Amino acid sequence: MSKRLRLLTVLAIALFVSASLTQAAPARTSPEDQDNQRRVVFHQEDGTKANSTLLLNGTSTHPLQSSTWRLVNMTKFDQHDTLAEGTHLSSVIPSGEKQWRWTLVLDVEDIHCTCSVEVLVNNHSLHPSVIMVYLGDSGHRPVLKPLSNPLYLLTTETLVVEMDAVTPSQSLNGSALSTTVCEAPWAVCLAEKVPFELTYSVTDSIGIEFNSTEIALPDGFWMFHIELEDRTLKVSNTVSFVLQLDRQAPLVTLSNSLNSDAVDLMESAMVSGDVASASVAMEHSEVLFSADVSDGYAGESEVLTWSKISPSGEQSTFSPTSFVSPSSVSFTPDEAGEWTVVLLVRDSAGHLVRAS
Repeated sequence: MSKRLRLLTVLAIALFVSASLTQAAPARTSPEDQDNQRRVVFHQEDGTKANSTLLLNGTSTHPLQSSTWRLVNMTKFDQHDTLAEGTHLSSVIPSGEKQWRWTLVLDVEDIHCTCSVEVLVNNHSLHPSVIMVYLGDSGHRPVLKPLSNPLYLLTTETLVVEMDAVTPSQSLNGSALSTTVCEAPWAVCLAEKVPFELTYSVTDSIGIEFNSTEIALPDGFWMFHIELEDRTLKVSNTVSFVLQLDRQAPLVTLSNSLNSDAVDLMESAMVSGDVASASVAMEHSEVLFSADVSDGYAGESEVLTWSKISPSGEQSTFSPTSFVSPSSVSFTPDEAGEWTVVLLVRDSAGHLVRAS
């Protein structure tokens, strides 16, 4: 029997969904901070109005004797001026096992603003419980609430991004959105923002709809900057989020040191097929396999996993010493017969391509 090997190169692309959500906005609230926010509940709703005295109350699942508060002027959204602050609430009364009732009474005479009141539980959290209030008779503007999710993925069909807002009239009727967009793979615009027309609906909240077949943008990371204009033509703060648009499976070029002919593979998501290139090597001779993977836009990410199937049908991974780089692996066949080298490429949009 000849000692030459026929190496069959198999390419398979499998599903992967990125867990990184730090591309576009401030860091996520930690579990400790999320728990802190649940501890303090306001009985009033966002948009509460007051002229001379602001009365806030609520409940807590944590003792609040050492908690602090502050009143912040947000009328000019590029400035957050602290108008008043304190080191304790007006009252904290136990109301049951691990239950407290609290009140905060503030003198807001002669204060006219769109403001926020922040309550910080025992100074342990960077993310206080917050309520939006309108004080006095002027300086009132709509407020878009920050999104809990800074990154959205759109591959097929449609995606709806829900946004909440507060207006001085306590109604979103007659409100409109204005939007700009820029390419921002690393949370920084690569070019100037340009106006962009969105499809949206306004009811008790705002729903922005993205359709993968209709959106006039190429695949990539796109940062949207949203402003709300209420029916009195007053403009809100700006809220940003990133849309990762990826409608195609990655393009993969696979080659080895025995055969200079590359195999170009590009299949749509969830398509099964086999594309293979055959090469011949001598037993105990080293072969280098390399892959070039691209989704065609800046900021893309993929995870490559290499494995091999021996002539007896046993599948195994490559040892760490076999890797030249994540996209290159060396292989020394130690058994005559037909080997299968398998590459799994997992892209951040979750496309599945199988080729052999």
